[in-house]
Amino acid sequence: MKIKLVLLTTFLTLLFLGCENKENYIIPVDFEKYEKDYIPGLTQKGSQDIQSRQWEEVSENTIGKELPDLIIVDQTNHEIELRSLINEKTLVVLTGAHCGWGMEGLTNDLPHALKKLQEDKIEIEVICLFIKADSDDEDIELFNTKFDELKSFYPNIYVITEKESKRLNVFANPTRMLINKDKSVCSIGLGVSTPERLFEELKKQLPTNAQK
Repeated sequence: MKIKLVLLTTFLTLLFLGCENKENYIIPVDFEKYEKDYIPGLTQKGSQDIQSRQWEEVSENTIGKELPDLIIVDQTNHEIELRSLINEKTLVVLTGAHCGWGMEGLTNDLPHALKKLQEDKIEIEVICLFIKADSDDEDIELFNTKFDELKSFYPNIYVITEKESKRLNVFANPTRMLINKDKSVCSIGLGVSTPERLFEELKKQLPTNAQK
């Protein structure tokens, strides 16, 4: 009987350790399957239903999951792993060159929200990832102009390919991801918002300097 108990205990311990060591990276969403649902004549409610299902899967596959080993490019054209840059709670923001709303959100709304956080003695490391699509090579001058525009707001700015951004389940511009020091996603924010709403969104999730 004692032998059976020992064997059972050993088995449960190994099972527990196996679960503990299992990789828990972000699970990429197959966005193409949702694109196929956008058929001619689709109603507004039908479109909202698709978006709701898509967001539900993105949330389930991303929040609480770790960043994968993503390669990004710095301002000197050197490759670097995104994970290596995150050693504390960090806000990662993403947008592309051809999204006017995304550029507006990252050059106007978010900077104002971050300034309000500083006034409340709340600090957050920010990393901006500028998404480069294959089509951007056709107008690289525009891409570089938009990159320089963002660089004036975000010193920690990097280029990420559209393919790599999909591994983060990015499907809207701009996208905000709050990452903890363990490289796990705490929350996701999509699309534009007012500076006031962005301020409240981030304030709820960030401690003040006195609380650290």
